[in-house]
Amino acid sequence: MIIEYRNTIPAQVCSDIIKEIKKSNERFLVKHSDFLLPFVKGPLIEHMKKLGFESSINLISQCLAFESSELIEDHIDSCDKITPEGLPYIRPFSFFVHLNTVPEGGELIFSNKTIIKPVIGKMVVFPPDLVHRVTKSIAPRYLIRSEIIL
Repeated sequence: MIIEYRNTIPAQVCSDIIKEIKKSNERFLVKHSDFLLPFVKGPLIEHMKKLGFESSINLISQCLAFESSELIEDHIDSCDKITPEGLPYIRPFSFFVHLNTVPEGGELIFSNKTIIKPVIGKMVVFPPDLVHRVTKSIAPRYLIRSEIIL
């Protein structure tokens, strides 16, 4: 099940995160998830209920915020069920939050033919084992990628 939530993060917050990414010398800006939780918790709990999970979130993993205009080939998100400490966990889905709108390209395309255009503030929630790719874009895409761990 792939779900889109529009306007999850306000445009000004998206803009502030992009400024942080541009200031960083790293390709990926890793943030602790606390800043993201107030914006995404409601839609994520709603999504979890639709999938039959309890309405609690134990942890959002660290968030990767980055810039890219590259083509990303077909892949799945890592589906390891063991933490680095060797503890088991459940990861029912991954999510992206688009931090900017891209005029052409940068679409997230899933194996079931669902196409998601990058629009500022939009959150996309999907199973981590669903094959997906991203098309090359004419302008940089800024996004946050994370997942829920139960």
